Amino acid sequence: MLYIHHLSTLKSDHRVLKEAKSLIDAGNDVKVLLYDDFYHETIEYRDCVIDCLGILEKDGKRIKVDRGGILLSILLYPPFNKLLKYFFNFLSTLSPLKLGKYMRNIPYLLGPALRVDADVYHVHDIQPLWVGFLCKMFKKCKYVYDSHELFLDMHDVVKLGSFRRALIKLAEGFLSRRADAVITANHSYGDILSRRHHIEPPVVLHNFVNYREIPNSDLLRDNLGIDKKKKIVLFQGYFIIGRGLFNLIETAKILDDVVFVFLGSGEMKKQLEESIEENHLENVKIMDAVPLSVLLDYTASADIGISPFQNVSPSTYYSLPNKIGEYIMAGIPFACSNFPEMRKLAVNDDLGVVFDPEDPNDIARAIRELLKLEIYARKKKNILEARRKYNWENEEKKLLAVYEKLSESI
Repeated sequence: MLYIHHLSTLKSDHRVLKEAKSLIDAGNDVKVLLYDDFYHETIEYRDCVIDCLGILEKDGKRIKVDRGGILLSILLYPPFNKLLKYFFNFLSTLSPLKLGKYMRNIPYLLGPALRVDADVYHVHDIQPLWVGFLCKMFKKCKYVYDSHELFLDMHDVVKLGSFRRALIKLAEGFLSRRADAVITANHSYGDILSRRHHIEPPVVLHNFVNYREIPNSDLLRDNLGIDKKKKIVLFQGYFIIGRGLFNLIETAKILDDVVFVFLGSGEMKKQLEESIEENHLENVKIMDAVPLSVLLDYTASADIGISPFQNVSPSTYYSLPNKIGEYIMAGIPFACSNFPEMRKLAVNDDLGVVFDPEDPNDIARAIRELLKLEIYARKKKNILEARRKYNWENEEKKLLAVYEKLSESI
């Protein structure tokens, strides 16, 4: 089996790594095809070695597609190969942002993909989806479309004109209907993709973390010099636009008896530091990202987790951020934006509270409510029980069921 992924930052994409490990542990041979990594490397993930192939050699040059076989010879034979590249370059001019780059790489990706003797090509997100389709067409194998986001509804794509978005919708629909299975990250995404492209409801594979029981500790307090009597509200993840971080800083002005910790990294870190300094906020701390292997230990040392995502796009509005699963496994109740998927867990499962992410006063209200002794104790009890339900061990069963069904017709 072959995984096709569109980023060289595989080590930080834990959804892909978890899926690969689950399939390897089940006895499958998994390879990951990358756009920008070296030609052949291995990655170690949770005592599992994952084999990776890339389209760049160590000197930065593109690898040559194998000339063996009639099909690959045709793909490389001039002037056909040059016309093929011109064709994908033309398509890329109609494509948004980085999608153009990936479409130009299709002729290079296709060769390495075809060389692998794969029964199933598992394609992550829309960018390499054409490669999966072409492999199926040429090799009579199968491919799976794993949609991490609502690509058509992402912030940068929403800003495009209707013509470009219509082309993207047409392509995604065509390729989705020809996939042997479609997987996505939550039920809202699944419902939208099913209606939009007239496909069977996708298999929902939540990106929850592996089950583990985590002891209480004072890691954040000890590392940041926080008084043990102070309550800690933790945001962990990337510091980027749309995460509501500056609204959290405004909330910190209202709740000066609570310490807000930003644990992570990202392009907005310097701006956050400047804002904290300008506002003389002693109850806001920034801590660099920690290795995944110890992340949940730090998470568990907070009192409340927070996810103040802003409604910058439909894809964000219907998302279920990874940090929610991390808060659950760490055993801390959470406050989150009043968006559908987060609300299900916070309200329906009674694991947290919701707020309007654009209103610092409402965020402060939600935090105060959650810190009330009776409410906090109830939600803490619920969240400790919920860990046995919302974990990767349960999610991977659905992934393995997809492959078991596919194997019946291979």
